[in-house]
Amino acid sequence: MDAPMIRTLIVEDELLARAGLHSLVEWEKLGFVLLEDAKDGQEALDRIHQYHPDLLLLDINIPIISGLELLKIIKDEKLEIKTVVISCYDDFDTVKMAMKLGALDYVRKFGLSKEELTNTLSNIVDNPQIRLTLNERKSAAQERR
Repeated sequence: MDAPMIRTLIVEDELLARAGLHSLVEWEKLGFVLLEDAKDGQEALDRIHQYHPDLLLLDINIPIISGLELLKIIKDEKLEIKTVVISCYDDFDTVKMAMKLGALDYVRKFGLSKEELTNTLSNIVDNPQIRLTLNERKSAAQERR
């Protein structure tokens, strides 16, 4: 039986950055399915509640609800979503706060290479905790049938 695809939500306000993320790797080959992107924190929150993604690729500097605020909401609501922050910010305090709020990884947006993104995504696929969550979701879906 096939492993479930990791439902992924890209949260990025810049169109070119979103397009770049879409084209940088072969998502499906790596085991990911992309949901409709969110251009701001409110859209992201709406999509999170509607689609229950497994993974967020999250920019910190987004309108309406910032990336850090969104991480805090995810933590406060105890949502089972893994997050990789992809941002231009690289000051230590921002990185530290993102990790404290539950981000799995933090990568710089500028100069992000196919290899770096592939390695980050592969680490997520290989993470036993994420596999367990996906298998639980798959079992629940099969029980509903």
